[in-house]
Amino acid sequence: VCGIIQKYKVVMYMKLQKPSSLFWSWGAYVFLPINIILGTIISSNGASIEELLISLFLALFIMMVLAYPAVCLSSMYGKNYSQSIRYFWGNRKIANFFIILVPLISIGWYAIQTTMFAKFIQLYIGKETHIFVLLIIGMSYIFALGVTKFEYSWLKNAGIIGMLFLIIVFAANIKLKCDIKYGFIRLNCVLDYTIQILGTWIFSSVTCIMDITSYVKEGKKGFKYIIFATFLTNILLIALGYFINTNIETMAATSIVNLIALLVAIWTTNDSNFYSTMRSLEELGISKIKTVLCVPLISCVLSLLMVEKFETYLIEWLSLMSWVGIPIGIIWWIFYLKEGKV
Repeated sequence: VCGIIQKYKVVMYMKLQKPSSLFWSWGAYVFLPINIILGTIISSNGASIEELLISLFLALFIMMVLAYPAVCLSSMYGKNYSQSIRYFWGNRKIANFFIILVPLISIGWYAIQTTMFAKFIQLYIGKETHIFVLLIIGMSYIFALGVTKFEYSWLKNAGIIGMLFLIIVFAANIKLKCDIKYGFIRLNCVLDYTIQILGTWIFSSVTCIMDITSYVKEGKKGFKYIIFATFLTNILLIALGYFINTNIETMAATSIVNLIALLVAIWTTNDSNFYSTMRSLEELGISKIKTVLCVPLISCVLSLLMVEKFETYLIEWLSLMSWVGIPIGIIWWIFYLKEGKV
């Protein structure tokens, strides 16, 4: 009886979250150093400032349009992504396929972030292979512990810290280069950049976002805070990479403030990734304990496989995310229109 009462109190606490809390929790999710790398790659490819701005706003606009029905449905019915898929999709096998996508994709991001964390720390402790491997193994498991106990409240508090460090790292590093290109727009390049930028968070914006918005009663009001967090975080980080035009390891090595900010970014995002992975695997009948044991182990293996061709893997992964995320966003629009809640 006591357990049931405690569970009821936790649920009531979750459902009473204010719409504004979505700014912090989603801010924790999208505080992603990979955006800096992407901005650097776009700059090194010769993109003009006009191409960057058009691609940024086009990608983020598409992302938010596709996220809107997902946010509204999860908030309306109080169901996370996996529960919503089961509720709206009658075919169990198809529902399971869409549910298992979240762990598969999130583990990939988890591995990317863990590899980055180890590479940053490695700058200060040397390049011994065994230390690098130990860092990857250790951080994979440490990342998994943050949200297993505190869940949504942990994401919100982590987001406050993450967004503070985002402003600090941007202010400490942004500088306007004298060789910035401007005055031309190549449509094929804009399309490529849009797909890559869209890939940074399109998948999570139509899947994992529902694990957070299911705790907020007024989803439509909360959506404006999600828009603000998404645009602010993505634009600042990609612009930072575009303007500094240096590799992220060099940026981390120039200042302890930069290093701490980047590590906080990885920490908040990986905790969020693990949270969504855990929620989806729970829906498939896999316990938290098994998730904590197995997911970091798979992440370690992937991290060690991808480290040699990190940037190539990253660009291919971002493009894949766009082509996987867009259809899921369209599916949510179909369900949303069918429910007559426009």
